[in-house]
Amino acid sequence: MTRLLLILCLILSFQTLARTDDISEFEIEGISINDSALNYFSIEQINDNMSMPPNLEKSAYTQSCFNNYGKIYDRICLAFNKNSFEKKIVQIQAQIRYDKDVINICKKKQTEIDEELSLIFKNLKRKDWGRRLLTGWGDTNIESYYYPITYEFADNSKAQLGCYSIMNKSILKVAVYTSEFAEVISD
Repeated sequence: MTRLLLILCLILSFQTLARTDDISEFEIEGISINDSALNYFSIEQINDNMSMPPNLEKSAYTQSCFNNYGKIYDRICLAFNKNSFEKKIVQIQAQIRYDKDVINICKKKQTEIDEELSLIFKNLKRKDWGRRLLTGWGDTNIESYYYPITYEFADNSKAQLGCYSIMNKSILKVAVYTSEFAEVISD
């Protein structure tokens, strides 16, 4: 009986590990990469909440952002191809926004999430980038910076979390995105 229980536990453990190697198996607020945004929002909601960050302006992608969606985060943004009828999600970004620059509080929450992700993504390559200047976002404050941590999947898709100090506020961002989308935002 003990052996049977041990074998069952090992099988379930390996299945869980295998799932975390596929980015589409990871969820943020119940949403996964490759889902259709139409499974969660109407086309009117998607169109009414379009948001074009500077790094997507010249790309084939756009995003819609929704405030007060889910239980954990203040805001969630879904990116997809501009010409896609199905609105297949290539990036999910969730945010916790702080009303003032409280980078230490943000970094504490980032550490908690990173510890959870380290358990989930223990087979993935993790990189802590340290403090980096935030450029190209039209922020007039030259002191804007962030602390990114990335996890890289076998297909070059990524999970990223980071605390941002921008325009005298702090923002914690947690994102997952496909390898194709990673190429666009890294340019």
